[in-house]
Amino acid sequence: MHDIRLLTPMGNGSPKIILPYYTREVADKLDKAGFPLIDKLIMDEKSGKTIEEGFDNYCKTLSDLKPGVTLLILHLGKEGEELEHITSRHWSRDQQYRIFTDPRLAEFIKKENIHLLGWRELKEKVWDQRDKSIKKVF
Repeated sequence: MHDIRLLTPMGNGSPKIILPYYTREVADKLDKAGFPLIDKLIMDEKSGKTIEEGFDNYCKTLSDLKPGVTLLILHLGKEGEELEHITSRHWSRDQQYRIFTDPRLAEFIKKENIHLLGWRELKEKVWDQRDKSIKKVF
């Protein structure tokens, strides 16, 4: 288990492709080899009836995080005609955008000692510090 809390934004790709192969045996081998593992995956949206309710929901979710690497999948979007054509939940994507660009949330994340890392930073901080050959693991 890692000793700091990480909130890792999702890049391209889908966890649906990876998760069926992610067994305890595979996780143990990867962990032993020093690969960064995702300790918690949060895919359910926390939007509320209002932006304030959504803000409170996300703050609660973030404050409940345990030490380790958490992957929080968000679908941010700015309200508009284009977003309305993409999804019927355009209001939720706009709410997430407003919440996660709100300076209050940045302050909350700092206060909670949550470290935001993208995939590149996670790679540089963890992946690059270990033997890069996954073939040796399996």
